Amino acid sequence: MNQFIGIFLAGGLGSLLRHLVSMVCSAASLQYASLISIGIVNILGSLAAGYAVTRLQDQGMKGIIIIGFLGGFTTFSAFSLELYQAIQKQQYGVAFLFFSLVLVGGFLGVMLAQK
Repeated sequence: MNQFIGIFLAGGLGSLLRHLVSMVCSAASLQYASLISIGIVNILGSLAAGYAVTRLQDQGMKGIIIIGFLGGFTTFSAFSLELYQAIQKQQYGVAFLFFSLVLVGGFLGVMLAQK
């Protein structure tokens, strides 16, 4: 039962941190702020997942971090939606760059965290 509560609380914390990243990007008046914030959280989330899988021994804590915190923090569904919308707007260069950076950045995050 404690793990369920931990996952619940960590998910809320991850969601709040994701929202904070989005607010910072928007407040900075960055062009494509939504895409940038999604890229940031997905790359950081991949790095954190790679770290948690290789360095945390406690299985319960792994669940709290990966399922709870990172489940709330990362944004694959938002990634897919933003990518689709960029393609719909015929912003093919932006879509390709976003797709490439998030996938490669996420992969590198997992790889780097396991070294």
